[in-house]
Amino acid sequence: MTNIYGTYNILEFARKNDVGKVVFSSSAAVYGEPIMTPIPEEHPLNPLNLYGVTKLAAEKLMHSYHSAYGLSTVILRLGNVYGVGAYTYWETVIPKFVRQALRGESLTIYGDGRQSRDFIHVLDVVKAIELVLTSENKLVGGDVFNVASGEPLSINNLAKTVSEVVFEKLGREVNKVHLPPRSGEPSLPNFCLSINKISDKLGFKADWSVRDGIKQLVEYGLKTKLK
Repeated sequence: MTNIYGTYNILEFARKNDVGKVVFSSSAAVYGEPIMTPIPEEHPLNPLNLYGVTKLAAEKLMHSYHSAYGLSTVILRLGNVYGVGAYTYWETVIPKFVRQALRGESLTIYGDGRQSRDFIHVLDVVKAIELVLTSENKLVGGDVFNVASGEPLSINNLAKTVSEVVFEKLGREVNKVHLPPRSGEPSLPNFCLSINKISDKLGFKADWSVRDGIKQLVEYGLKTKLK
């Protein structure tokens, strides 16, 4: 409802009120199982789950309003976003690992843990949005950009980093447990997005390392007694 009808409502409002630019936060989920990595924006779009399908449907709406009405629309396909804020509490893997570690629980890894993701800090996403909003419409209107670090990180190495940061802060070992793989998720060991386009066109690069982002989350969790 949010991804499709919500996007439609915003586009209709923008069209009727001469809004200068509409930026849509899409997802790497629209690519599905990659046939090449790093994944460029021209990669075939074959989402594997409902979330990816509805993000792709919203992208189609964005393209149609740009073509039909000349509305300046920009699509940002985000990697795996994390960081202090709303993402502190979401059930995505980094905040989940941090919460589990701070509670003294084992980190739950689905499958063998060799599958990778392209993690991007929320403040780097903000930076990309600011670049798009302040760019001329003729430079970005109707375009699509990946927003990510451009580097793959396996779930095993992510769990190792969380464990190391928690040990540095609390002097406590963190255990790991493997569970059966979840369906509908890419399982490639080198999954990452190409950021050449947004880097070349807008000068974007990610400033936050995953280790620094995890340190921020752990410190925030200790300060707020994160549950």
